[in-house]
Amino acid sequence: MAYILIGFLALLSFYMITALTSWYRLRRFPGPILATFSWIWLTFACQSGRSDEIYLAMRRKYKAPLIRIAPDFLFTDNAEIIRHINGARSPYVRDDWYRGFTVNPYVPSMLSATDEKTHNFLKSKTNPGYYGRDVPGLETGINSQILSLKSYIRDRYISTATQLKFMDLGKAIEYYALDAITMVGFGKEWGFLRADEDLNSFIETVSTVAPFIQLCTDIPFARNLFMSKVMLKLVGPKYTDKKGFGNLMRVSREAIEKRFGGEPGKGQDLLESFMRRGLSMAECEAEIPTLVIAGSDTTAGVIRSGLLHLMTSPKAYHRLQAEIDDAIGTGKVSWPISHVEARELPYLQAVIYEAIRINPPNQILMPKVVPAGGDVLLGKYRVPAGTKIGVNSMAVQRDTAVFGDDVDLFRPERFLEGPTVEKRLEMERQVDLSWGYGRYICSGKLVAQMELNKVFFELLRDFDFQLVNPQAPWTRRLHIVYFVKDMWVKVTERDKVQSAER
Repeated sequence: MAYILIGFLALLSFYMITALTSWYRLRRFPGPILATFSWIWLTFACQSGRSDEIYLAMRRKYKAPLIRIAPDFLFTDNAEIIRHINGARSPYVRDDWYRGFTVNPYVPSMLSATDEKTHNFLKSKTNPGYYGRDVPGLETGINSQILSLKSYIRDRYISTATQLKFMDLGKAIEYYALDAITMVGFGKEWGFLRADEDLNSFIETVSTVAPFIQLCTDIPFARNLFMSKVMLKLVGPKYTDKKGFGNLMRVSREAIEKRFGGEPGKGQDLLESFMRRGLSMAECEAEIPTLVIAGSDTTAGVIRSGLLHLMTSPKAYHRLQAEIDDAIGTGKVSWPISHVEARELPYLQAVIYEAIRINPPNQILMPKVVPAGGDVLLGKYRVPAGTKIGVNSMAVQRDTAVFGDDVDLFRPERFLEGPTVEKRLEMERQVDLSWGYGRYICSGKLVAQMELNKVFFELLRDFDFQLVNPQAPWTRRLHIVYFVKDMWVKVTERDKVQSAER
C-alpha cells in the first residue's frame, strides 16, 4: 500500500511540476485556463464539430493577436505574423501536427511531410502540374465536369410548373468536386455525378473518420499513438478495403500501376506530370489520394457556402446574375466561360472573394515551430523556442480593421467599394491568406480558383436556386473540412440570354 501511495504522489508531483513549467513558459499569453496546463480544451474544441466558431469566439473574447490554446501552442489571426512565419526565408518549420495526415508510414506526401527538404522536393516536383505548365488540358478537364454537373441538375432535379422536385445541393456539389479533382488527378472522373450516389461509401467513410484524423493532427498523444508505423499497419486504411479511403488508395494505385507499367499517358493529368518530373510509384501513391481529399472538400466548402449566402442575399444574387447576363449578351464570354474571361468580371470576382472570406477553405491550424533562440513578434511578443504557432483562419477573415465592422455580413460590394485602391488590395491580400503564404502556399490554388470562377458563373447562367427551408438551410459540422447534409433547394431553368455574337 505504501508503494502505491508513493507512486501516486510521485506521479502527482511530476504532473504538477510539468503543468507549472508549461504554464510559466507562455504565461503572458491569454487563453482558456485548461489550455495553460493540459490539452483538454483543444481536444474538446477540435471534436466539437464547430471549432471555427469556438476559435473565432476566443479571438473576440481575449482581443489579442496571439492566444494560448494548449500548453505549448498559440494561434494567431494577425496577417503580419502569418506572413513572417511562412515567408520564403523564415526559419520556422512544420510541426509534427502534419504527421496526422500520414497514409503510408514510410512514404510522406507533400501534406504529411515535416522534413523541410522532403516537403520542398515534393513541392518542386508537383507544382508544374498543379500550375498547369505540364497539364495543358487542365481547364478542359474542369469544363467537362462543370457540364456534367449542369446535366446532372437538368436531367434529374429541375422543377417545372407541373412537377416539383427538391435537390440536396450540398451532395451535388460534393459529387461534382470529387469528379472534377479525379479528372484532373488521373484523367478520368470517378463517376459520382453519373451514378448519383456515394460510390463505395467514400463520403460516408471520410465523414466518419474525419473527427479521428483531426484528433490525431491536433493532439500529440493521439498522433504519437495512432500514427505510429505499428498502428497504421494494424488499423490504417488498406488497399484491399472495398469502401472509403482504402478504396481510393486502391483506385489510385491501379491507375498509377498502369502508367508505370507502360500505359501511354495523354499528358492531360497531374499523375502524368508527377511521373514526368521524377516522382516514384510509391510517392505518387502517397500524393494522389491526399490530392483527392484536399482538392475536393475545400473547394466544395466554398461553393456550398457561397451559394447559400447568395440565396439568402437577394441583392447580391440578382446583381451577379445581371453581370452574367450582360457578359453573355455582349459576347464577352464563351461557353463554358473560360478562366481568363471570368477574371474580367468584377462582381463575380467580388462574390468569390467574399465566399472565401465568409467561409475560408482551410480551417485547420497548420502550426509551425518557433526556431532556436525564440522570436519576438510584432516587436513586443517574445515567444520561446519550440512553441507551436497555428492559424485562426476564421478570425483572419473577420478582422474589422481590414474588412470593416460588418465582417459577419455577406457583402461582396466591399471588394469594389473600398475607399482606396490600396484598401481593396489589402482586403484581397487578407483573403488570399486562406490559401497559405510563401513556401507553404496551397499548390492547388490555381485549380480551385479555376473551379470557383466557372461554377458560380455557369450555375447561375442556367438555373435559379431557392432554399426549401431558409430557417434551417443545412446540417453542417467541421472536422478538418466541412461536412454538409440536407441542403435542400428547388431548382428552375432560367430563360437563355442570347449572345450578341450569334
